[in-house]
Amino acid sequence: MSAAVASALKYAFQLGCEGFDSCLGTANFVSIIDHLFDIFNSRTLLANGYKSALRRENYKGVESFLLTANGVLLSTTDLTGKQVCDGKRKICILGFLFNIESLLGLGKVLLFEPSPVQ
Repeated sequence: MSAAVASALKYAFQLGCEGFDSCLGTANFVSIIDHLFDIFNSRTLLANGYKSALRRENYKGVESFLLTANGVLLSTTDLTGKQVCDGKRKICILGFLFNIESLLGLGKVLLFEPSPVQ
């Protein structure tokens, strides 16, 4: 689940490689997971893009992406069309969903709510 894998899938699709004619959904999913890992692991203000630490200046963009990723994860289905978050292998998806909600909530509290007076 990395940007390199997503790029390789998209490149194989563009080349018309056999077996990659319907891989764009998978490539987009891998890209979303890669960005989620970058956001969850961010820790420095010097990084760019998804790897940059959460702060007031980038919160809206991160929030927008996380809400989109949340929707994608909730609508992800297996080969039978059953939603993954309702199946036997839901723990991974639920973990990402809980992390998304936690980061959004913590971001609002820590970045935008005034500190209590001591």
